[in-house]
Amino acid sequence: MGPWLKRILQLLGLVVLFFFARSIDSSAFRALKLINLGSVLLILLLVLLNVATKALRWKILVREMNDANISFFFSLKSILAGVSAGSLIPGRMEMAKPILLKINHGVTLSRSAATLFAERIFDFIGLFVIMLISTLFVQLEGLPKVWIVGPIALICYLMWMVFFPSPAERLLGWFLNKFGYFFSPKWRRKLEESLQKFFTSFARIRKKGFFAPMLILSLLAHFFEILRFVFILKTFGLSATLAVVGFTFAATVFISIVSMVPGGLGITEVSAWAILSRMLNTTQYIEIGILIDRIFSFYLLSLLGLIYLVKPYWARSKEHK
Repeated sequence: MGPWLKRILQLLGLVVLFFFARSIDSSAFRALKLINLGSVLLILLLVLLNVATKALRWKILVREMNDANISFFFSLKSILAGVSAGSLIPGRMEMAKPILLKINHGVTLSRSAATLFAERIFDFIGLFVIMLISTLFVQLEGLPKVWIVGPIALICYLMWMVFFPSPAERLLGWFLNKFGYFFSPKWRRKLEESLQKFFTSFARIRKKGFFAPMLILSLLAHFFEILRFVFILKTFGLSATLAVVGFTFAATVFISIVSMVPGGLGITEVSAWAILSRMLNTTQYIEIGILIDRIFSFYLLSLLGLIYLVKPYWARSKEHK
């Protein structure tokens, strides 16, 4: 994807977000007084628990797949950097964490990219589990049931990659043999070596006793996000259940990925509003609840991640003055 298309998608997301925020009634903003200091602290605690769980998962993934022992604090900063970078790159696939691993621990990008891909697989499987369980407890009238077909197809493909990597490796090998003449010998050799390292690292996911703990941590991280959103909506008097918010959360993540808008800017907010307003049969306070949740869960973390990413360059520029 070219840089111009990325900029256009970012601009589109910002425009959608602007009109979404503009559509919020002034009475909804007056309802912000319902959020007191105790509510803010609880929301921040749930955000911290979510980030800490993801940091623990990343630390274990890096250790198991790359034989690199990173500190929990470094893993925590990597998660924040990843959130910030994810707001700039479409599809929620960012390379901030692999690059940080290469710079600080010498892990090759091909192996760390496999680790990032593994992290995404556990995220998607966890989201699919949440969506599947949620559909047992929510009414889907008015919502297109075809939405669940895409996630099912995606999860089936990812599970195939996890448990049957050999066919996937052979398929890519066939592709290289068939169309390898498009690459120079040097680039083809590098690509073959990278794919070999990729599948060697990726095969460790199937290690006994490794898959289940990673899936549990992924589900736990999602649970903290859902619980935070439920609390915010209930603060505004909305009768949102874990099942309703769980389905909304999983669906909006998949929609934002398909949209390719970096960070799901605007798309996440609008799709969450469209689903919740139908499920809760009201639009009152839903917009402000979504906006508050995104401020704490995404925009605040993106800002902290950006500070971490630019801090070394800022310090270096001060030294040169």
